[in-house]
Amino acid sequence: MYPAMKTSPSLRTRIYIVAASLVVITVGSCLGSLVYTYSTKMLFSSLAEQELQAVNTAQQLNNALVMQKGFVTYFFLDRDESWLRELDIWKKAFNRLLKKAFEFTSGQDDHGLLVKIKTLYASYDTLRDKVIGLYKSGEQNAGRLLHNEARLQFLSVQELCATFEQHHEKNILTTLKRINKRTKYITAAVLSCLTGTFIFSILLVYILFTQILKPIRRLITAAARDQASDRAGDEMTTLSRRVHSLVRDITLTETELERSYEHLVKSEKLAMVGRLAAGIAHSVRNPLTSIKMRLFSLEHQLELNGSPREDFEVISHEIDHVESIVKNFLEYSRPPKMQLQMLSPSSVVDMALQLLQHRFGACTVEIRLIRNAVLPETAVDPEQLKEVFVNILLNSCEAMHRGGTITIEENLRTDPATGKTARISLSDTGPGIPEEKHEEVFQPFFSTKDEGFGLGLSIAARIIEEHGGRMRLKTAQGAGATFIISLPIRQEHHGNSTDSR
Repeated sequence: MYPAMKTSPSLRTRIYIVAASLVVITVGSCLGSLVYTYSTKMLFSSLAEQELQAVNTAQQLNNALVMQKGFVTYFFLDRDESWLRELDIWKKAFNRLLKKAFEFTSGQDDHGLLVKIKTLYASYDTLRDKVIGLYKSGEQNAGRLLHNEARLQFLSVQELCATFEQHHEKNILTTLKRINKRTKYITAAVLSCLTGTFIFSILLVYILFTQILKPIRRLITAAARDQASDRAGDEMTTLSRRVHSLVRDITLTETELERSYEHLVKSEKLAMVGRLAAGIAHSVRNPLTSIKMRLFSLEHQLELNGSPREDFEVISHEIDHVESIVKNFLEYSRPPKMQLQMLSPSSVVDMALQLLQHRFGACTVEIRLIRNAVLPETAVDPEQLKEVFVNILLNSCEAMHRGGTITIEENLRTDPATGKTARISLSDTGPGIPEEKHEEVFQPFFSTKDEGFGLGLSIAARIIEEHGGRMRLKTAQGAGATFIISLPIRQEHHGNSTDSR
């Protein structure tokens, strides 16, 4: 009897094993990336729908409460009962916001905290009405004593609102930590898959070189002495083509893995938007509330006419605009609805120029407006369209450090396919933008400035697209930048607003 001989796997089997391992690793890493991306999206959506709304509502509750205290103080100072009518408006706003908070809050702790706020606010409201009644009847000493007690209840309600806001901010931070933890795991998994792919690729190349390429090379050398070498050459060309195709597939697989990793990094940036938005709202809205209160008081105390009155109205209007921008940033994942009205785009350009005229003077920037005729009226959202022009003009001012010229040219074009189109070009004499960055300029979080979030031009492009138009960049390095905005001329529109999605 002869001893049993150990047989090793055939070359085909070994190649199949290595190729199958590469496929499993690649498919597994891709599926893992997809699952993680989906779970991250769902987690972030839940955060945006619940926690951010809760933080926003808590800040609005605190704002409504502070406004009520301010109007009561104004009444005590000048006994003008118009302050009490404003007080009633903000009381209704506070109760409406409190009801809204009950609707999307499901936890027992949050529900109990809101019940405390509701109960304590009702007591504070009753006590405040008694104080107002005493002041009206002339019993000021009794009113002052009772006012101190009402002030303590006000501080208690404000503290509960702050506690409610801090609780949901803590929930946001907890969720972000979970996302970061998942990101670390998937990053380690992707790196492991890349390592495995690299090792198996080297193994496959080794097998092909030692057990296929060497025999083929010997075969070609032997065929060179044979009369049938042409036939062998044709077969070797086909085989070489197949080998090269396999190598290209491996390269594409590695490229797809790198793209998956870049997608994970972008997903992490999007997850950070929630915390960034909450921080901006907390830092900006409280000063805005104080400014609005002081301006409202000055409007009733000062008698302004002419240019000072116009400046006052512009300041008040722009403060509301800033507050609107903060709100839009918080709801970046859900763009606001457009408020369309029939208006000439030329009027919106004039509004932007009037708003920035002092900034142009400070930056020593000259404005050249080329307008043969006022553009016809069309359905536009003036506030959002003005935001587009202001953003582009401010970017041009910042690009021209030593001053320069901004040229705004308006004209009307007619195309058989699209109809009438308003074309507005804004050109500056700054350094321009390199051509290789043109495709990235309108992408979120891309910025050529050291400071900035890179959202301005992406939001501007989205606003123009929502108007049915198009914005493109025409620039060369050192020759300035030109933003060309095309808006369709619509003779009528249906409804006061349209969904911006």
